Amino acid sequence: IDAGNLSVNTLLNAYVNDSASNVNFGNSSVGSANTLSLNMSNSTAGSIVVDGRVSAGTDTGSGAIDLTASGAGTLASSASGDVLTAGSINLISSTGNIGSSSQSLLIDANNLSVNNQASAYINDSYNGVLNVSNSNLAIGPSGVLNIAMSNATAGSILVNGALSVGTDTGSGAIDLTASGTGTLASSASGDVLTAGSINLISSTGNIGSSTQSLLIDAINLSVNNQASAYINDSYNGVLNVSNSNLAISSSGVLDIAMSNATAGSILVNGALSVGSDTGSGAIDLTASGAGTLASSASGDVLTAGS
Repeated sequence: IDAGNLSVNTLLNAYVNDSASNVNFGNSSVGSANTLSLNMSNSTAGSIVVDGRVSAGTDTGSGAIDLTASGAGTLASSASGDVLTAGSINLISSTGNIGSSSQSLLIDANNLSVNNQASAYINDSYNGVLNVSNSNLAIGPSGVLNIAMSNATAGSILVNGALSVGTDTGSGAIDLTASGTGTLASSASGDVLTAGSINLISSTGNIGSSTQSLLIDAINLSVNNQASAYINDSYNGVLNVSNSNLAISSSGVLDIAMSNATAGSILVNGALSVGSDTGSGAIDLTASGAGTLASSASGDVLTAGS
């Protein structure tokens, strides 16, 4: 087709190719176990704006939605109610962003695939665990991968594979946000988040666990939750941890361990506290190899009961 407005409704599959430069994708649906695929083919720029509710079954089903922008084209949600719902959602663009910092692309799914050379901002309202795998995720080396869960009860993210946005000293960033009692977790020992900056947020759910830390490789770390955080960083160098971007429950545990065999250091930049000096909160910092633990200045104090 070559059209600026599109709506699709069928009980089977739908595979559509649009050569327009921009299409408004209105209310659409396919069968609960089927695929809805919209591919833009304009070589300069082919964008998709989700302008309604688009579904392929439920957020836990076997249905799939595949959206592909072309050239400098983008994938975007028009407004707060314009949601993509399916068991699996696959998003592809070339040099155009997926969502934006001011309006994330809205989905409701338990499996997510993202592939582009720019940045991706995604909000998932799924009540459960979103699986994100390295086999289907790529972001530009200086881009941002921002995945935020928004279900008020529990929205968790499980990292299944090594996910990278550039290098551990680069300008790329990974931002992961769990909601409600949701958690942020790594599935196994090789499932590492790599970026220059990694920003981790949860509400009352833990980040990592005492038996399986969340695995990262980064020079800058931000942590904010109301429970506990267990993080292992394989960076060969100095990890900067600042009070401006770190908060843990007053009775929680902040456990940051470096694991690079050569040298993994931690530099405390600011006064970091987990409760009070007589409370039940704990701070555990571990350097590796020839790495050191240091405070940047005289006021950079660690405060906890343990």
